[in-house]
Amino acid sequence: MKEILLGHEDRQQIQRRGIEEKNILEQIALIQEGSCNVVLDRACTLGDGIVSIAEQDYEKYIEIYEKALEFISIVKFVPASGAASRMFEDWEKILPSLETTSADDMMRRQGISEAEKNFLLFAKNIKDMAFYKDLQQFFKKIGRNLEKSIDEAKWQDIIRHLLYSPGLDYIHTPKALIPFHLCDGECYTALEEQLYEGVKYAKDEKNTVRFHFTIASGQKENFQKYAIKWQSVFQQKGIYLKIEFSEQKLSTETIALDLQDELVREESGELLFRPAGHGALLENLDSIDADIVFIKNIDNVVPPSSLETTCLYKKLLAGYLLSLQSQVFLYLNILENDKESKKLEEMVSFAKRAWNIDFPEEFYSSSWQEQKKELFAIFHRPMRVCGMVRNQGEPGGGPFWTRDSRGKISKQIVEKSQIFLKSPEQKKILDSSTHFNPVDLVCAFKDYKGKKFCLKDYVDKRAAFLSQKPYRGMTIKALELPGLWNGSMAFWNTSFIEVPLATFNPVKKVTDLLRNHF
Repeated sequence: MKEILLGHEDRQQIQRRGIEEKNILEQIALIQEGSCNVVLDRACTLGDGIVSIAEQDYEKYIEIYEKALEFISIVKFVPASGAASRMFEDWEKILPSLETTSADDMMRRQGISEAEKNFLLFAKNIKDMAFYKDLQQFFKKIGRNLEKSIDEAKWQDIIRHLLYSPGLDYIHTPKALIPFHLCDGECYTALEEQLYEGVKYAKDEKNTVRFHFTIASGQKENFQKYAIKWQSVFQQKGIYLKIEFSEQKLSTETIALDLQDELVREESGELLFRPAGHGALLENLDSIDADIVFIKNIDNVVPPSSLETTCLYKKLLAGYLLSLQSQVFLYLNILENDKESKKLEEMVSFAKRAWNIDFPEEFYSSSWQEQKKELFAIFHRPMRVCGMVRNQGEPGGGPFWTRDSRGKISKQIVEKSQIFLKSPEQKKILDSSTHFNPVDLVCAFKDYKGKKFCLKDYVDKRAAFLSQKPYRGMTIKALELPGLWNGSMAFWNTSFIEVPLATFNPVKKVTDLLRNHF
């Protein structure tokens, strides 16, 4: 590999950002290696990596969680920094053609694009959109009539005022603040629906609900307006919302190399640093002090009237986690204090059953002290329970058994971009997957003594994401940190639980707001 030397000014820039030089050198090495592909062993399926909780056990786990609410602290953690631009990218693609092509022309034409299909669906159902009233009010403000514009098929004008300023400017609005659903005549943004959901299952014994939203730089004031409004609304009902906001830290941004493996620089000569994906949010997550943390994407929400199923499964997952955790804490106390191996067989059986831990033959012939050390290392780590839904062709990652460079097999959430798809074997395993990751996690990262784990210690740094991006007329090699629920949690004790499709209602495109899972 080409040796890359950092100059004095480079080191100063790195230091100002709060980054250790060794981290930059690790990033350079990963980019130069050129491959961070995960090796799939097989897909996780029901009975082989994914658990289906028997319906008769629901009450038991839900009761465990509800009783624990009297003494545990809870936070709902929601990554919410994304702009709504991807929701509306189809509209940007077809906006120029709307000047010369009518919706009727599109419908009559053979072989229309996916973007055009989505536009036609939107045009047909625009009055059902939660943001229709806001668009209507804007047209009224500028002395226009939206209904008349629709009747006259002035779609280019309508879309322009929806996406840009003057208008609603949704292309530059955080997705969290886009109106998503109508419920009983009220309009709710994704942020508001996340608040309602948290109130339903994450209230502690003091009627307090804690939220942590990660947001884009410069957006705190916009988010704060909604927070203040709903804190007041719920306080009148005797419910107290504690809402925190944080931004991705500069220290998590990553460098890039050009195709000649030289460091990419800005026009000023300084090193180029780029946002490092949702794996950068591990530091934000690590700042949270709570016994249980729920993690969910900002756009996976339902209206307040449709929360029953979602909340049932949130409580179920949390109860399952707490059940595992209580047993783990018991075993850790035994391992710390006992001099005899009375519970050895029971602990080994539990580790196999809970996380499919594979013990090598030499473990059974080793001394009790060595066995204690091995078992302690297995149990003493963060835990997560992840809901998994049946595959419905949604974009994103899924649960797989993966094999590392030493041949060790473990359960991981893997993104499609991490898989070497040119390998027929790897492609076949991907195609055989039965479940999808909806980002529905319940996490615990305090140990049996109440001390927080250092989450950085449980990251697989080699599970980073590599890609090529355009920059100032050239192609650069960019690096993203291991994904928050991917490589950043690679060495956590992980359970996958099947949950129904009704708990999964993502909004990736604006037309997703028209489908009804609830």
